[in-house]
Amino acid sequence: MKKYILSIIVLLGTLTVASAQNWNIEASLSYPFLDRAGYTDASGHINKQAEITSFEDSKTGRNAVILPTLSVSVGRYIENLPLSVRMNLYVNSAFNTLYGGPAPLSERETILHLMPELRVYYHRTENIGLYASVSAGLRTRIFRETLEGDTVGKTDFRFSWQVSPFGIEMGKRTYFNMTFGYGWSMGFIGMGVGYRF
Repeated sequence: MKKYILSIIVLLGTLTVASAQNWNIEASLSYPFLDRAGYTDASGHINKQAEITSFEDSKTGRNAVILPTLSVSVGRYIENLPLSVRMNLYVNSAFNTLYGGPAPLSERETILHLMPELRVYYHRTENIGLYASVSAGLRTRIFRETLEGDTVGKTDFRFSWQVSPFGIEMGKRTYFNMTFGYGWSMGFIGMGVGYRF
């Protein structure tokens, strides 16, 4: 099954690169709100909450720092069609400390998504774009727990996807964007800023 999924990702990536005769490169910082994904920690415990997506919580003794998602996209608009194809790399890190036990438990999580994306534009001008998008690819999660100097780690690979029926971009080289959707990479709502090279 994993080989089948990887083959699809490689095929979509190849099509993206092959269609990108004129490269369009973007880098952006964004934050996914209302992330839908649960996770399994290094000890095998299943957490029903989202991935590390809450700040200090005095009731549970939990303190988290979530860094913005860094993304790099390569692709191009397809001439005479309201479409663009892109290859996206998302990197997100979070740090979590639990104080409820006999000693603080520190957690560190890094997630990488490699996801080809197809966008369909409802409306596009020089300064604004309204679009829907679908993307699918590979999600790699690196998770580390440290308790009293002992570190336990886990790395897993999963199929990743995102469907966003509505997104908006405003700006030329420097732009603001917001998406509404469902999936792994941007959750339900994503907001960010980016720069086109």
